[in-house]
Amino acid sequence: MVESLSLLERLRALRNRLTQGPQPNTQRAEHASPRQRLLLLENQVAQLRLEHSRLNDKHEALETDQTVHYTVPAPNGRLAWRLRRLLLNGRGCIDQLKQLAQFFDHTQYQPDSRGPVEYFQQTYALAEYYLRMVEPIPNNLDEQNRLADGLRTALQELEVRIRALQQFAQRKQKWNQCIDTLAHSFQLLLNGRMFQLRSLQPLLHELLLLHEDHMPLVWLAPDKTRADRWAATVALNTTAVAIRLARQDAEWKHRLEDVALAAIVHDAGMAAMPLQLIQKQERYNEEDRRLLETHVGLAADALKTCVPTEGWLHDAIRSHHEHCDGTGYPMGLMGPKIPRLARLLAVSDMYAALSTRRPHRPSYSSRAALTETLLEAERGLLDLDIAGMLEKLTPYPIGSLVELTDGSIGRVVRHAHSSELSHRPLVLIKLTPEMQPCAGSILLDLENNPNQHIVRSLSVDEGQQLLGHFDLEGW
Repeated sequence: MVESLSLLERLRALRNRLTQGPQPNTQRAEHASPRQRLLLLENQVAQLRLEHSRLNDKHEALETDQTVHYTVPAPNGRLAWRLRRLLLNGRGCIDQLKQLAQFFDHTQYQPDSRGPVEYFQQTYALAEYYLRMVEPIPNNLDEQNRLADGLRTALQELEVRIRALQQFAQRKQKWNQCIDTLAHSFQLLLNGRMFQLRSLQPLLHELLLLHEDHMPLVWLAPDKTRADRWAATVALNTTAVAIRLARQDAEWKHRLEDVALAAIVHDAGMAAMPLQLIQKQERYNEEDRRLLETHVGLAADALKTCVPTEGWLHDAIRSHHEHCDGTGYPMGLMGPKIPRLARLLAVSDMYAALSTRRPHRPSYSSRAALTETLLEAERGLLDLDIAGMLEKLTPYPIGSLVELTDGSIGRVVRHAHSSELSHRPLVLIKLTPEMQPCAGSILLDLENNPNQHIVRSLSVDEGQQLLGHFDLEGW
């Protein structure tokens, strides 16, 4: 109790000193230059802030009966100004990580975000280690400056990690907002409530910007916790492919917004499916298939009620599971009788579905998904001409992970300049042949490196397993 009262008195005295401002040492400042006087003032202010922070920490610990770890002060309160500033920067890094802590709650992002959570936990541990390694502070100012050199390098690495975590959090929050917006729209549409297609315009414009040909092709892991969110993530993945295919199609390249709209709502009926059906890991039986096939009519009928004048949209949604050989559903249409937009949606839907994991199977690599989609077209299930346009995305879309001849792993960041060399893109190396994180940014232009080539592409699941928390772009 006596120690608490003494501490409170010191806190009050310190706050009074902070309020009044630091008093410069007139004897030292008498012959100092304006810059030197400014540095003296900055040093005194920083010293008071550090002392204030330590006293606050000690006071909180006394109130909760916690053990207090108090930094040994430098003699006469002297602290090198470089070290003082770095300590303040370090505390700023800790504050930023505390703000990110809620986002990386492991209960919310396990298991899909195991890598990012692991990366965050490692970064937080490093921050605490870097700041504790300066305790106790050396008495000698020269030693403090040497310590500051090491701390500066450590904090630079820490700041790079924090920026990567912040960018990941921003991307994740952005996509979560898109999923929430679309899931809510599906609920309104299927429940017959007031819903207008123009409410999706902001989302459509954003997706058109995100899916330029030079932008990475991002695959969202379907959310199995809610049927409406599962349908929304599937729709967003399909839209990413449909927009890129439509840019190559003479009929639809001037109506990209219409293509994006059809792709966004094509699977709205899945939001009404039972969650246990979506989560099922075994193969569907005949009863499951009949129930699953009703999602086409649910979406088309709801849109017909909502926007009765948009016949092109109703037909595309109702027919996107028709097969060119007549074996599809719900009407068994064949070939040209299937609307061209519906055939484009069918190709986009299959390629996107294969590229993402499902409860009953892992995801395919971009190359394997392309091959399987083309085989389905050759069997007569899909439009062969539209499926062929997938090859113009190149065998290795921007953002895909590839293994090179020497065993290193890289991410495709740019297509080759020549269409004849589409198999030789620009690759950012992520892992060395020894499977160690690559130090720095190493770009390998395969067009100009005939001795190196791509052995295979990696699936999203395999890439995440290999890279783990060394790379946040693929999560």
